[in-house]
Amino acid sequence: RRVVPSAFVTRITDCKSDSNCHLLYHHVQKTGGSNLASRLHPILTSNNNNNNNNTRYESKDWCCNQKMMDRFQNATDDYCHVKKMSIYEVTARQFGTVVQTCMTTRTTRNKKKNPPPYYLALISLREPIQRTLSMIHHQCNKNFDVKTETEQAICRSCRYNKNDNSTWFWDQFTNQTNQIYMDLLQVLQQQQQQQDT
Repeated sequence: RRVVPSAFVTRITDCKSDSNCHLLYHHVQKTGGSNLASRLHPILTSNNNNNNNNTRYESKDWCCNQKMMDRFQNATDDYCHVKKMSIYEVTARQFGTVVQTCMTTRTTRNKKKNPPPYYLALISLREPIQRTLSMIHHQCNKNFDVKTETEQAICRSCRYNKNDNSTWFWDQFTNQTNQIYMDLLQVLQQQQQQQDT
């Protein structure tokens, strides 16, 4: 269901003031997630009763994929039940695991707590073409000297040309964006089906 901006702000505000609410944020790369996370985290954790929430949260704390999942699995209780906001720069399927784990552990950990904790799952998205172009920009303009000679030559040409055998380089960014968004859709559908049962 679509949440209009005012409803979104209301939900975040309500979550901030409710000690039973925890925000699980899925940072999808190149969607403005670092900016959003670095601004939203201090707002949600300021003046919170739990002192553990007031620590500075940097991108190294939520990056990336399996390393992040290892940290989550080693401190599930902290991520699901102590932190007001936890940030995950992981795959869609890994984020689905995070949400499912938190939902499962909330019932086993909080049998005596009334009401039980609840979660807001936030995922930042970006229009697919803009995200793909941002990935290309990042690949071709950041740390250029560590790229292979082939990648440097393709970036310098900045052309999609079927005749020069460079299409694989450009196609990988489109394919990656498509795969990420399709995986997100699948995870969201699975979560919705589980809520409906």
